[in-house]
Amino acid sequence: MRNFLHIGVMRGGRLIDERYVPEKGEITVGSSAKNLFAIIGSSLPEKHTLFSFKAKHPIIHIAGEIRGEIALDGKTPASLAELQAKGRKASAGWELDLPDSARGWVGIGDAAFFFNIAPKPPPPPKSSLPVQIKTSFLSGVEKTFTAALVAIVLAEAGGVAFVHSQPEIDVDKPAEEDLDRFAEIIMPDKPKEDPEQKKREEEERKKAAEEAAKKAAEEAAKKKEEKPPEEKPAPKDDAPPPDAAAEAARREALKREVAKKGLLSVIGSVGGSGGALANVFAQSAGFGDDVEKALSGGVKVATGGEDAGARKGIAGGTGVVGVGDLAATAGGGGGGAVALKEKPKVAAPQIAFDDSEFETESSSVDKDSLGKYIKARIKSVQGCYEKELKLNPTLKGKIVVRFVITTQGRVGEVSIDQNTMGNDNVAACIQRLVKTWTFPIKPEEDSPVTFPFVFSPGG
Repeated sequence: MRNFLHIGVMRGGRLIDERYVPEKGEITVGSSAKNLFAIIGSSLPEKHTLFSFKAKHPIIHIAGEIRGEIALDGKTPASLAELQAKGRKASAGWELDLPDSARGWVGIGDAAFFFNIAPKPPPPPKSSLPVQIKTSFLSGVEKTFTAALVAIVLAEAGGVAFVHSQPEIDVDKPAEEDLDRFAEIIMPDKPKEDPEQKKREEEERKKAAEEAAKKAAEEAAKKKEEKPPEEKPAPKDDAPPPDAAAEAARREALKREVAKKGLLSVIGSVGGSGGALANVFAQSAGFGDDVEKALSGGVKVATGGEDAGARKGIAGGTGVVGVGDLAATAGGGGGGAVALKEKPKVAAPQIAFDDSEFETESSSVDKDSLGKYIKARIKSVQGCYEKELKLNPTLKGKIVVRFVITTQGRVGEVSIDQNTMGNDNVAACIQRLVKTWTFPIKPEEDSPVTFPFVFSPGG
């Protein structure tokens, strides 16, 4: 007959557990629920291997402050200190082989474990009805009830047969990526709006509108106080008409000068005052095609010295500068040309990852796969940051999130381990976002993860 290790657990003066354990594997005791004998809330260590089996031969393991007595022959008990000489050293304490006749007890913390080796008792006999009731049961059942019961059974059987007779529909099993994508669709990463944040934005818009209205009122009052410009008297029409011969000679001389020097040279020689320029163009009112011919040779620059020589070099030493030449020299800073300033590019906000603080506390979680999964959802995390960045353009810092991946691949508890940004709204938004994630990873036990996000506002 097969022997079993019969173990009873005493605590507080009463028996709280009793089992017959087959002679295989290990028998562990302790305060953790993972032990075979789990005593929650006791002073026992978290886990201790009390018994093990070698070729179906029981061995007891003694370590630490374990106390007790064992009778190897089943009759004469001896203390553990006396039996230690018969045992052998182990990695933790010492161990002793137990013969089939051994029995005794050991105390660990506030619990005592009694044991002996014995065959497992047969199960108690099952209760059965008397013969009289068995033979008269069917005779006592009503015929109507029996007929209804038979009809129900036949209907159920017919329904099952009909379902099995239908052709099977080939439905592909969705992949983990499809389930993840579907979870993202029904649970978008967009964080919920904070009522306090919405209230602050409304107050800021109201304040900006009031300041704009106040500024507009001040400008209107300032314009009202300014005096209107005085009207200049119209030129008198009673000026004596110029002599026709003198006017014709003056125009002819001006045409020759424009053809020789160029229009800009003539304007430069007259002077920079508004009245002188007006006079030049008034004098050239009758040029017609001659002005067009004068401008066809290019535009001469009315300056002298080294600057003039430099400008002549632009057009091959002729002293004539074309529009294309002026555009080509726009970036050189010479000749009065103005370079167009490019509009600076604004860099987008940046999110980096501090791999030195990325930690997983379970060997069943692949760190690389987990990192790729989180980085693929960085846009939703960036949304939490950009929302607050609009209110504070210099906002930056690090947020370290700690969360637990359950055995179903979902997120359990989420907390913020570190926040150097000085802004709780970004951290709260990320905390709500992480709770909606569903991972393709399903660890053997709940696995804590620490992941850092480093935010910077960009250029």
